[in-house]
Amino acid sequence: MRERALFPCNRTPTELEIQARWFAGEFGKQFVSSNGDTIEIVQFGTWNRERPDFRDVAIRINGGRPVSGCVEIDLTDRSWETHGHATNPAFEQTICTFRRSK
Repeated sequence: MRERALFPCNRTPTELEIQARWFAGEFGKQFVSSNGDTIEIVQFGTWNRERPDFRDVAIRINGGRPVSGCVEIDLTDRSWETHGHATNPAFEQTICTFRRSK
């Protein structure tokens, strides 16, 4: 017999779990950027085993023409700098970064 917790612990999902949920479309296709722009995901892209996390992503900003590039998913907003993405040439085609909301 196993006991089950009455109140499940809220744990922080791993970056891999968030990537899998993104790729499956579980977060939806409509987002709002930190500066208020509407972002529509046209194509979720190809999951990349290296960096950035997804290649060949297409997004539409404020209903405009689709923009293609890479997407990076991080657990915190500081990760872009602390992981060295800003100075890494592999991230030059990044069009969007997403982080877990609190």
